[in-house]
Amino acid sequence: MSRRFVRRTVFGAMREGFVEGLTGSDDEPKSDTAAETGPDVKERNRKTGPPYQYPESPLLGDQRQIRLLELLPGTKQDDITCNILLVSLNESPSYEALSYCWGDATEMTPIEIKDGGTFEVRTNLRSALFHLRREDGQRRLWIDAICINQDDLEERAQQVSIMRDIYKGARRTVVWLGDADKDSDAAFSTCRTLVNYARESMKWEGASAVIEGLKNDTSIEGLVDRPWWSRVWVVQEVALATDVLLVCGSQEMDWTTFCLAIETGLSHEVWEVMLFGIMDTDCFKKYKSMRTITRAIPADTPGDRLLELLIHLREHEATDERDKVFSVLGLLDTSLEELGVLPDYQDSSSNIFKKTAVSIIENSGNLDILGVCSTNQFGDSSLSLPSWVPDWRYNEWIPQPFRTDALGNNRKTSTSRGTKAKPILLGDRDIIVLSGHPIDSIAAFTEVLRPIDDSVFDFETGDLNDDVGLRTILKSLGKDMKTTYDELTKLVPHLSTFIKWEAFANVADRGSSKGRPAAVLPETETIYWQTLCAGCTPNGPAATEALYREWYASLGPIRSLLRRHMDKYASRSIFQPLGFASYLRATWERYPEFANLLAHAKGRRLARTQRGRLCLVPAEVEEGDAVVLVKGGRVPLVIRYHRAGKDGTHTWKLVGECYVHGVMDGEAFDLDACRDIRLR
Repeated sequence: MSRRFVRRTVFGAMREGFVEGLTGSDDEPKSDTAAETGPDVKERNRKTGPPYQYPESPLLGDQRQIRLLELLPGTKQDDITCNILLVSLNESPSYEALSYCWGDATEMTPIEIKDGGTFEVRTNLRSALFHLRREDGQRRLWIDAICINQDDLEERAQQVSIMRDIYKGARRTVVWLGDADKDSDAAFSTCRTLVNYARESMKWEGASAVIEGLKNDTSIEGLVDRPWWSRVWVVQEVALATDVLLVCGSQEMDWTTFCLAIETGLSHEVWEVMLFGIMDTDCFKKYKSMRTITRAIPADTPGDRLLELLIHLREHEATDERDKVFSVLGLLDTSLEELGVLPDYQDSSSNIFKKTAVSIIENSGNLDILGVCSTNQFGDSSLSLPSWVPDWRYNEWIPQPFRTDALGNNRKTSTSRGTKAKPILLGDRDIIVLSGHPIDSIAAFTEVLRPIDDSVFDFETGDLNDDVGLRTILKSLGKDMKTTYDELTKLVPHLSTFIKWEAFANVADRGSSKGRPAAVLPETETIYWQTLCAGCTPNGPAATEALYREWYASLGPIRSLLRRHMDKYASRSIFQPLGFASYLRATWERYPEFANLLAHAKGRRLARTQRGRLCLVPAEVEEGDAVVLVKGGRVPLVIRYHRAGKDGTHTWKLVGECYVHGVMDGEAFDLDACRDIRLR
């Protein structure tokens, strides 16, 4: 996708003039407004009775028993009436599985269980049943809120352990996105137009006008930003399904067709969601995340696969925080008993997170999971987790772990020369004993490189009221220009950090060569750019150095500004809007080529050790923190002294992973020097 300087409004009014024949078929489902003539879908059933009681006899695990909801036929004027059936997956029953967002627990309404009383469900589920009910026959559905006794913790755990079989055994998974709204029908129409374009565009003269007609379409945003996309459970529900049907109100579309529509729209820039090479619209991030995880993820071991899933789904939401782990177990092609992580709703979140961390380390033999431990430094500390255990409740942005390189490939380095981690647990699983040795300590460090695409770090963008001339210009250019300029000014502190890092790394002043690197870079600068990339040189050092040279030159205006001691970028008059726009227009096409390799620098500091090594370290680093190499580690760790025990042993706190130039391939690892390192 191209990187344009002035980003038009991502979603605006739809243009008229679509090419006839490509705008969808005449038999599209009608909107809910026209279709619903009965009582409000959220109205309480007129029939009420005693609350439904689950049978006392438990579901038989050895027979893989499950319950099914039989949705009885009815018209839009009829109440919801159902049966609850007991079946065995061993007998391959025919049913559909429902994937939906539970909704507000305070909005409950009863449905009738025939000969069994009434069952309280949330209004979103009742609405789904209202729309999915047939007029001429029953429909058998597996619905977690009804088919699992949610008050029976043992049954919940047992059913979650076979969730993989439940969704794989369904003939189809029906995704309920919710009731129709003013844009949802238009969104489905847009999807049909895009699919027709993708399949038929070569046959139609002037078909490209369809794409132009859809630009600035507003309807899709609301559809892919519905709560369903944020639920952690839905990934498993879609990934394991034989077939998937999306339903929103009275509109339906199969998953494959929907994905074709979205991919066509993204590839043709129907929705401009990229800001300077960065995806800028959260709703499409959720869609991309769903698409990525439903494809195969390469992993060396089940432990690696589990960690990959946990990292990828970390930003998704769960009503029960323990489900941040349990919800991904069905995506593993291995025995949960063998892995050592089992659904258990009678255990605490803290214990589950600790057990999961230990299981991943033991199964994989590596320490990659320690790269996610910043979650328990940024998040709420109510679980009192050890420093080496990630807090999977935390779903905000964190620096990219070093387990992969900047392009997402598994990192090939091994500072511990391919050795395996063999952890020992002490106490109440609060202390983990690893084997390694120190190589250095932190002597000095710089400011944090703040990412421009995340709200974790706040930027000061100044006050337009301080600059009457600038305010007048932006007013005349309109709201879109002001929005764009607001976003551009966020770049200034981000880019200026690199200039300060240059000084810290002793990169030579190149004012005499117009800000361009010398023909042969000095060693200090070679070390500097390789540290920025965390050693990622996908096309070799020479090609990557060439990208660095272009990138370095593109920072010339920022560099000149700071050298004149004008780094008070909160004052917008420093960068007149059109001048700054011209600078970015001329340079930004080159900048992201090297910026794509800087993923590990974001959210971290550039630092130097006591022995003069340049490194990328966690934002939470302090002077005197130790740099250690540990068996099973791809990268060094930064740890901080905690305290001495009564038995004379010492414990440490994990600060985080780091990149240290010159030691990434095991050059400093000494197997004979390894001793116990106790992390708490």
